[in-house]
Amino acid sequence: MWYCFKDTSCYSFQSSHSFTPSNSSRSASRRPSEITTQVLSRTCCYVPESYSLPIDAIDAEIAHPHTQTRVPVGALPHIWGQSLYILASIIYEGLLLPGEIDPLGRRMVTEPKPDLSVQVVLVAEDNEIKQQLMEYQVEVQTFEEIYNEAGINVYPAKILGQLYRHLGKS
Repeated sequence: MWYCFKDTSCYSFQSSHSFTPSNSSRSASRRPSEITTQVLSRTCCYVPESYSLPIDAIDAEIAHPHTQTRVPVGALPHIWGQSLYILASIIYEGLLLPGEIDPLGRRMVTEPKPDLSVQVVLVAEDNEIKQQLMEYQVEVQTFEEIYNEAGINVYPAKILGQLYRHLGKS
């Protein structure tokens, strides 16, 4: 017997659905339903651990892949493959979004990320600090000057920390 592990099809569906939710996920979603087998119950589909191919069908399978009939063997249901099949089915039906099973966005690692650019703005707390920075040819404005010129209130970082402490309180 020649073994052909098939539960990777469910994994392929989830990957394709996460990266390109278009036609490729629809074509990949056909494969999970094809790898299931019905045992005792006509309402529940099971994913076996693997499929076997009779020895006399190996040459035909090599010549024309995926044309020979396979027989389910091994653990039934195969827990890992079954769980992937259930997830793939729920995603296919639209009951679950890829972001809901991947809240950290790890499925997005293949996409190029923009270059990180850190920008720093210096603001003098008072005129004394402004004069000290002018000695080093660093031009800054005070909080009052920014408000007078642009009408924008700029607060120190400690104020932001205090605001975050109260965030979510009722």
